[in-house]
Amino acid sequence: MSRIYSEVGTIEREGGKIFLRTSCSDTGTVVYGPYNKLGNGIYTVEFTVEPDMDALGSTVCCEVDVISDYGQNVVFKRLLSVGALRKSAGKIQATFEMKSPGLVEYRVKALGTAGLRVAYDRKLNILFDKNTDLSFCSSAHNADANETLSANFGRIAHLASLGVDIAVDATDIIATVNDIRLYLNSDEHVTLLTDIFINNCYTAYLPRKCVAVDVGMNVGMASLAFAVNPMIERVYAFEPFATPYARALRNFRLNPERSKKLFPHHFGLSDKDAELDVLCEDLDTLGTSVRGLGRGSKETIRLRDAASELKSIIADARRDGLGVFVKLDCEGSEFPIFEALEREGLFTSIDAMVMEWHMWWSETKTQDDLIRPLVASGFTVFDRTPVDERLAGMLSAVRAAQS
Repeated sequence: MSRIYSEVGTIEREGGKIFLRTSCSDTGTVVYGPYNKLGNGIYTVEFTVEPDMDALGSTVCCEVDVISDYGQNVVFKRLLSVGALRKSAGKIQATFEMKSPGLVEYRVKALGTAGLRVAYDRKLNILFDKNTDLSFCSSAHNADANETLSANFGRIAHLASLGVDIAVDATDIIATVNDIRLYLNSDEHVTLLTDIFINNCYTAYLPRKCVAVDVGMNVGMASLAFAVNPMIERVYAFEPFATPYARALRNFRLNPERSKKLFPHHFGLSDKDAELDVLCEDLDTLGTSVRGLGRGSKETIRLRDAASELKSIIADARRDGLGVFVKLDCEGSEFPIFEALEREGLFTSIDAMVMEWHMWWSETKTQDDLIRPLVASGFTVFDRTPVDERLAGMLSAVRAAQS
């Protein structure tokens, strides 16, 4: 999970996209970060800034810039008027050159003269030329035609600097990390690999053999990470959407020995069995809940009652003398899943949990609604949600030792 870097503005969510909305009087940095480590080269980054409809066209309303090394170097800066933003349909492209490696931010500053709606995502691309350094790739064939490499050049080069093997051609990027081979064919895949294998968001050292339950499998990276863990005997994974499910199976085929531990299920978990018709997009899966995005193509997804599914898995684990470790990252479904598990008294049969929780389903539900049944069932809960985070957070829970 990546935090939102913002000083002013109210967070809005539209489908799987995040925006910051400021009022006319707001001044300060609306978006900053994301602290990409970039090497030498020429890059472009695209900002999306939409002024309020009633703002005067001549009003200078914002500044966009690109800085490196926490403001020590300004590599691009531009003041923008309401009229200029309207003329470009809110899209501003900055081209900048990095003459030496650095940690880079792409910022939008509100000047307190007009209300703004700013997209948090700022698309970065490298402009390939004969001087582009691809030495970090163990193999690179037609790499300049690979759109994922172009859009994530700095991030992928940084992964390579941390020991991830990168092989690139025009069609695919295959990364090898911890003896696991993974396709990196979108921005989301780079984010997942970074979170799971670099930031260790789900790494667990278990005192006894367990089964793992992966709710929100997506492209299967966490499931494969669990399969490598010598203390995990089986991995039961759940993913309701067709595109990430198919991509997970493709990753599993790259790792046939690891995949012997994996039991993927093409449905999601909730508090009841259901079929839903929702809208979704193939390149925007990380932020897609079982309610869909509100845009894209229609897909029918299946949900199963979490209590019924986990009751069977828990029974099989207990029969074999195994513990139960649960990971949830399911874009809001954690709340009905918890209601189902509490209803059937299943928390007492789970040994440890790690989850990303999400607020956007209901403003009345927070991590407190998840912490309460865990503590009541004998868990010690660690809340790693930043106090200034307004959309989501991380929780981990382990069963407390009994005296």
